[in-house]
Amino acid sequence: MSANVQGGRSRKPNRLLRAGKWVVFVVASAAVLWPVALAIVAWRAEARLAGAVAEIASRGEPLMPADLVRPPIPAEENAASVYEKAFAAIELSEEDEELLSDLRRGESSLDDPEMGARARDIAKRNEEALRLIHRAADMPRCDFGIDWSKGHDVTFPHYPKLRTCARLLVFESLVLLDVGKVDEAAECGVTVFQLARAADDPSLIGQLVRYGIIATGWDALQLVLHDAEAEPSVCRRLAADIARIDLVPSLVQALKGDRALGRGLFAVLRSTRDPFEALEKTQRGEEMESSGAGEQDRPARKGRPRYHARWWLACDELEYLERMEVAIGEASRPYREALAAVEGLHRVPVTYVPPPAVVTVMQTPAFGRTFASRDQAIARLGMAEIALSLKAYKVERGEYPESLEELAVFVGQELPMDPFSEGPFVYRREGTGFLLYSLGANLEDDGGVAPERSVLREGDIVMRCVR
Repeated sequence: MSANVQGGRSRKPNRLLRAGKWVVFVVASAAVLWPVALAIVAWRAEARLAGAVAEIASRGEPLMPADLVRPPIPAEENAASVYEKAFAAIELSEEDEELLSDLRRGESSLDDPEMGARARDIAKRNEEALRLIHRAADMPRCDFGIDWSKGHDVTFPHYPKLRTCARLLVFESLVLLDVGKVDEAAECGVTVFQLARAADDPSLIGQLVRYGIIATGWDALQLVLHDAEAEPSVCRRLAADIARIDLVPSLVQALKGDRALGRGLFAVLRSTRDPFEALEKTQRGEEMESSGAGEQDRPARKGRPRYHARWWLACDELEYLERMEVAIGEASRPYREALAAVEGLHRVPVTYVPPPAVVTVMQTPAFGRTFASRDQAIARLGMAEIALSLKAYKVERGEYPESLEELAVFVGQELPMDPFSEGPFVYRREGTGFLLYSLGANLEDDGGVAPERSVLREGDIVMRCVR
């Protein structure tokens, strides 16, 4: 009996010892195999990424920020050199800027003797700047020499200056209108549309600036046409100038450019000693430091092996490229058709889990708003073209047409369509004038009621002329 007890006691420690050995074996095996497993999943993710990049390259599309550099333009053909001279010649104080804004919004009038005197002084001081702005806007080629090599840190210092030029043109338009020079005033408004071409860079921010400048020109043209009439020949020429502006290809190229800039950020993260820490610095707005050794360096932080970082970056970039591919594919379609496909791209659940697509979420814009902004600009251009044709019709025939179909016969070509509907802009005569409007980004007919400026998707885009 005692022997059995003793044998049982001896077998129990042996079983515990064997179990302990198995635990040690399993832990040791996991410690050895875990890096191997991470290496395998990292290699597989990087192989998928290489395939996606090769597909982009096969289409001849930009892959990295350096690919966005344009062929040089001869100085005498480059509008940027003329704009730079105009920037230097502009003389506007803060008080002058406030006056320009008040006049554009209709909160001040040149009928006021004091306002009129201030306006004449501003016009006199900026005579040379305005001459240069007109000259530059008439030049078809423009390149401000953007340093695309900075990647996601690229800057566009000329954009605020271009906006100032646009506001100055609106001011000039109002001054000309005040002295009865309607033709010249209308030309100033259309010149703003031409000036917007200077922001046509392969980046979304450039396109958004362009749309904003077009809205500024739209404001100027509305003020001119509201109760004045330009010569029919001038209206036809300006309408033809507007008809040549096409914003769709530029957005497609801008999305491809933004994708290249995004890939630049991924490349920078891969070149750092610790991409996790580098990303945190980016989120804090701090400058990242490259290790100079590429992906061969191990991340500095303990517990974060290099294959883990490589796996994360490859999966993250794959997610980014997939979302951008959808957006680029939809960019040629009207907002109303593309909305369902792109509305949630900036918040789509991550496909490759783990790890999370943190960089993708940081870099993916709200495409729905971008597409809406583009189509708002397209609507404004189309309505400006139609309004100028309506003015020519009125001068030659004594009254406005009953319908846009009659106007199309008059101009001898199809009229622009409303990008926010499946048909023409809404038009009707009102007294001695007319009402013309687009449905706007809410895709609903609100009866020609315009929204507040700060509201993107409510109300129509409206032009109303009283005579």
